[in-house]
Amino acid sequence: MLTVKLAHHSYDRILGKVLAMKLAHRSYCKVLAVKLAHRSYSKVLTVKLAHRSYGKVLMVKLAHRSYIKVLTVKLAHRSYGKCSQ
Repeated sequence: MLTVKLAHHSYDRILGKVLAMKLAHRSYCKVLAVKLAHRSYSKVLTVKLAHRSYGKVLMVKLAHRSYIKVLTVKLAHRSYGKCSQ
């Protein structure tokens, strides 16, 4: 389980904590599924890696209409290690 922090200040308090982060691909370089701890934002968000290097900034698009703005997140760990389900 990896923790993700939103760089945008407006969403830092609400979306700061993440319940679970599952890798959708074995190659670790494609879409990740993220579940937010907050009830209002419990919908699954799609995460796309901006770079193949696993320690750099990721681009996140919120599924909710009111939050379509692109937010940047950073992985707590530089490498994913083994596939965690």
